Amino acid sequence: MAVVIRFDFDENPMAYFHFEQNNRDGSFDKYWFTEEGQELAQVKQFIDEHLANDALYALYWYDGSPVMMSRIQQVLTKKELDALNDTLQEKIELSPAYDEPLIWFEKEFRVVHDNIEHFLTPLDVAAIAWDFYAFDDVEYAQFLASNHIYYTPFEAALMVDKEAIQQQFFFDETQWILLEEALDYKKNIMLQGPPGVGKTFVAKHLAYAQMPFKDEHFIRMVQFHQSYSYDDFVQGYKPTADGSFELKNGVFYTFCQTAQADPSHAYYFIIDEINRGNVSKIFGELMMLIEADKRGQAYAIPLAYDDTPFYIPENVSIIATMNTADRSLAVVDYALRRRFAFITLEPQYNQKFRQYLLDREVPVVLVDFMIEKMTKLNTIIAEDGHLGRGFMIGHSYFTAPSGDAVRWYERVIRLEIEPLLLEYWFDDPELARTETAKLRYEV
Repeated sequence: MAVVIRFDFDENPMAYFHFEQNNRDGSFDKYWFTEEGQELAQVKQFIDEHLANDALYALYWYDGSPVMMSRIQQVLTKKELDALNDTLQEKIELSPAYDEPLIWFEKEFRVVHDNIEHFLTPLDVAAIAWDFYAFDDVEYAQFLASNHIYYTPFEAALMVDKEAIQQQFFFDETQWILLEEALDYKKNIMLQGPPGVGKTFVAKHLAYAQMPFKDEHFIRMVQFHQSYSYDDFVQGYKPTADGSFELKNGVFYTFCQTAQADPSHAYYFIIDEINRGNVSKIFGELMMLIEADKRGQAYAIPLAYDDTPFYIPENVSIIATMNTADRSLAVVDYALRRRFAFITLEPQYNQKFRQYLLDREVPVVLVDFMIEKMTKLNTIIAEDGHLGRGFMIGHSYFTAPSGDAVRWYERVIRLEIEPLLLEYWFDDPELARTETAKLRYEV
């Protein structure tokens, strides 16, 4: 029989990690402190007894998903930890305030079956209010194999399959390598390109690809606009119900605080349509701190409304997107350009895109017609002196076929592409109508 301890956390359990022990191979062991209380002695005794069977696990829920830690290795009191330290060359350091027992887990945590509660049998342990459960032999076999948790289809939906993510994009592997390298060395990347090239989609899935599990906790997305301000992004005074004002932290400030408390994980802040906002005004002093070599506590500075030094931790990366075809937007200043690696995404009417549509049962004749006509149209747009490559039309307009393929294609041309061309050639509507007519498909 295996025994499971349930922990009920209302927020990211990483916040409960008080310290980590880094190993020479680059991995790390995680230590959690238990709750305070008189029953800790009984809890420890119960845990120690079941550790002898090497079948004790810890379970918690995070954002509605069950997560099970690998086997608990041991539980130590402060006194026992001191004894352990006597045998270690690299000591484990604890704050003097922590004198309660701690639980020492194995290195990795895993997501398990979403209906795991149906498999748990509550245990009535005298004098202990904690939630302990049992797996019987059949259930144990379903979840555990070779002393590892047995993974179900539910986990497959949450685990990050990097290769599968790459296959969702139509550009080649070289472009993908460029994206990851830029994100790694610069910390800030700008995905720029014309409408419909999938900039926002690439931004979010690029962040996913760096994770072992898809966890929205490590990603935050905002969209800049003309009314977006420093107060929204960093910090500002906001009105209260009693008519006064109080200092409130903005979305990026809060995100950085979360990342500071969890340095073992990478965090990704995505800014959609960054050039729609007044970037210099929104970032304020952070224009310096976002530089890759200005990260960390050593570069902490006071902010406009708060003298408490603030810094952007090294485990935060910024992924921004920029539409190159919007005439209403200001040109990004050179100060921002120096702090970002700019990567241009272009329309991909290539063989990969062709196969994508064929796999969705779009007729081959229509697919080839679409690719030929859109490629020719983009050539005309790229060579237009008043437009250029930044105004080409992306493939994303055609990535969601539905129902009758011909009617779907004509609907996209009529409702999305034609209005765009009329906007491009607002001073020559006849040219816009002529180019639209070339895109019409006749059975």
